[in-house]
Amino acid sequence: MKERDEFLSELGKRLKKARENQRMTQRELTELANTAKGSVSAYEQGVTEPGVKSLKRIADVLGVSVAWLISGAESIDLGTDPARVSKIKEYIRFLDMQK
Repeated sequence: MKERDEFLSELGKRLKKARENQRMTQRELTELANTAKGSVSAYEQGVTEPGVKSLKRIADVLGVSVAWLISGAESIDLGTDPARVSKIKEYIRFLDMQK
């Protein structure tokens, strides 16, 4: 659980940074990304993780890549960076648990 909490916390920090860089409120992002009320706040606080579709819509609205939101890198080279591979695998496991 500790890794999950750290992952969600880091994702939330990047999401908040990207939103603030766009000078956008949580409410504006919620509306533009067509997410549920309160979801952006929950994502930023690391309380819950966004689903794949929500994450993609949020990234598109904010003008960042999904890779950056989940790993902090613009692209993910799965062959050379074990830390990033681990983050991606962990996120996939979380998404699988949501099904």
